[in-house]
Amino acid sequence: MLSQGDAQNVPRAVKLLRSVSTLQALSPISYNPMDHKVHAVLKVLAALCESLVEPFFNPELSLNNQLKSLSKYAHLSFVLYHQHTTSFMSNQLYGDMQVMIKNIMFLVTRQQEVDGSEPLYIIQSGEDRLKGCFGVVRSDGHDPNMDIPRLCQCLSAAADCLVIFEEHPDWD
Repeated sequence: MLSQGDAQNVPRAVKLLRSVSTLQALSPISYNPMDHKVHAVLKVLAALCESLVEPFFNPELSLNNQLKSLSKYAHLSFVLYHQHTTSFMSNQLYGDMQVMIKNIMFLVTRQQEVDGSEPLYIIQSGEDRLKGCFGVVRSDGHDPNMDIPRLCQCLSAAADCLVIFEEHPDWD
């Protein structure tokens, strides 16, 4: 289900994670005993995917529920990683995901101390401007093999977008 030509096609990866999360709704009524094991594993995987993706894509969730969901992901992935180590996910991915969730928790705590009345959106928790520029460049067609002239064109457009976003942060 992932794009063969572009392993970093974020919209497609998110669609896959959201699709996997719907597996929780499957009913095991007509399964044979062997299928019940597979169903149980799929339910755990679906819960893991949902707890990671929903906080960023469900605008109905309160900040408290978003944090609970991310905490669920962190704890569930810890248990699965502890049991299966790199058979479950790579060291780098596990570390990056745990750090991302930790940073969001610290961001919320810091914002509450600074000014708890201001709204906070976890989708805007990115801390690296280079990643932001890369995201804007990659959002134009998801071409991982662009040539130098195309890269220059995309970087120029990304710079224009980032200037606009600095002037109007609510547009980002």
